[in-house]
Amino acid sequence: MEAKPTNLPAGEDPIAAIPSCALDEPGLWAQRERYRQLAETLNRLDRTPERILVRFDERLDRELLEQTLETERGCCPFFVFAFNEPDNSLEIGVLSPDQLPALDALAAAFAAGPRGAVGRIVADSHRSDRQAQGLSTTNRTADKTREQKNLATATSDAHHEIVDLTDPERRPQVLMVVANPTVSSTLGWPVGFWASELFHPYYEFLQRRYEVTIASPDGGRVEVDALSDPRDQSKWSVNDLISMGALNTAEITALLENTPAIGSLEFDSFDAIVVCGGQAPMFQFREHEELQRAIAHFYEQNKPTAALCHGTAALLDIKLADGNWLIDGRTITGFANVEEDFSDAAVGQRVMPYRIEDQARERGANFIQAGLFKAFAVRDQGLITGQQQYSGRRVAELVIQALGD
Repeated sequence: MEAKPTNLPAGEDPIAAIPSCALDEPGLWAQRERYRQLAETLNRLDRTPERILVRFDERLDRELLEQTLETERGCCPFFVFAFNEPDNSLEIGVLSPDQLPALDALAAAFAAGPRGAVGRIVADSHRSDRQAQGLSTTNRTADKTREQKNLATATSDAHHEIVDLTDPERRPQVLMVVANPTVSSTLGWPVGFWASELFHPYYEFLQRRYEVTIASPDGGRVEVDALSDPRDQSKWSVNDLISMGALNTAEITALLENTPAIGSLEFDSFDAIVVCGGQAPMFQFREHEELQRAIAHFYEQNKPTAALCHGTAALLDIKLADGNWLIDGRTITGFANVEEDFSDAAVGQRVMPYRIEDQARERGANFIQAGLFKAFAVRDQGLITGQQQYSGRRVAELVIQALGD
């Protein structure tokens, strides 16, 4: 790796600026100022060299040197040491000012070395192949850690589970919709989307290598319902380990910081839509025309159209091009009356302003359910619905089945 110096006079070699020294000169390698000089010089490079070599002009006693370094390993476990016999050099993985104490430990190891050899520090511009060069690693734990890190970076996709796919080059594009944060008109507390209703299907889609876009009716930052957060002190959802993992994964939570508005998307770019639930959908989805337009588009284009739990509220007021209600004559499920009864009793008052089961029946739907908090989803042609927060995986399975891969 080529390292380009910055903030140095033209033509000056930043490594050459560090003078050679004799390892047996009393106190020379133990002086902290020399280590600062090394660290400061390398900090002025655009990129730190991949490895630093201490190269000796005289042959050292390899066995004694390795014994000495092994003794010092506890002082600096993050160093990578390798002794290269052909080129008589010692490789070290060091270079930041906060590692100066470990450099002191390295200096002490040299001071206890076999005899006075003359050494100099050089920057290597390429990665060594240790097996080819016969390098001996004395700090094997740290060396293995570095190699594993490099391997993970270089093969971040290749090591994943191999999944049999009909068309690996063209994976389905799924649009997942979650509610924007709002305030419950019945309870007065802030509400959002339910974590498991996003993250459980999301996980299943990723396992099939789908491309997933998370959007919201109005765009912008979205938030989970507090009771759906496994970290919440209520412990209402403490056993939801999938959501726990998602909420502690920076790459995933970043997707919730600035979601695209549903009306800004090109629906023809997606193969399916999944509308997630929570408490907020009950106060936002029925009045949102862009969301209803999106759902109708997917449904009338014969693309898998899914909703679960209170997210099914978005289906209640959609009329198709022929003037009929979308759910008229369709078999669907959603957050059932038995579950609304449970919620009302737990809180001590009516939680939701209306009930999906009652409203769906009024629209002509054949509303079915599997019982209190049982995982359940049903498919009626292209329409897929899930009963509540425990049904996300079932919904995803039916979407995957409908997509045929």
